[in-house]
Amino acid sequence: MTINSVNILFSWYDEDEKLLKELKKRADDGNQECLADFIGIQTELSTNEDEVKANLAALKKLSDQGISRASLVLGVLYNEGLCKDSKVNDSEIFIEQDFETSDFYLERAAKENNPVALFMLSLHTWFRHSVFDYSDDEEYPCQSPNKEDFEKGKKWMEKFISLASDNSLDEESREYIQKHMPLVQGWLKSFDD
Repeated sequence: MTINSVNILFSWYDEDEKLLKELKKRADDGNQECLADFIGIQTELSTNEDEVKANLAALKKLSDQGISRASLVLGVLYNEGLCKDSKVNDSEIFIEQDFETSDFYLERAAKENNPVALFMLSLHTWFRHSVFDYSDDEEYPCQSPNKEDFEKGKKWMEKFISLASDNSLDEESREYIQKHMPLVQGWLKSFDD
């Protein structure tokens, strides 16, 4: 069974027992990237607040140890937030949606050339550039970006694009970059328009 380490993050909602068993086996064998994915999936599936807190602590510890995948998982969890039952509007919130914390962890992963983190940072930058209207006093779920934030975001986009010629990346990462390259190039161009 091949585990796509780039795209597995986006299949968390698919409760594939075979995938979970393989991730657990690889995690038990010492694969820290698989451990981060396994903890992330368990967090997504959890209905227990204490378990979610313990999982976040474990992921933060892995991130602090330099495990890029753990940083990416944390970035995604804080980007999305987590409720006990996402189908219920007044559900108990386990992880508060926090874009600043999400960006912190995504940037940590991006520094390790993680293409998913670079893509998400590029998306965040483009989205903020596209929707923020500085003429009103609306409240936004994240701090209003300034010129330096956009310059940093443009650098993440440029880094994502530059990875296309990085031969040291695995095939899955290169495919992910090629698939998303037109979007990131378009977003980067939108800053010049």
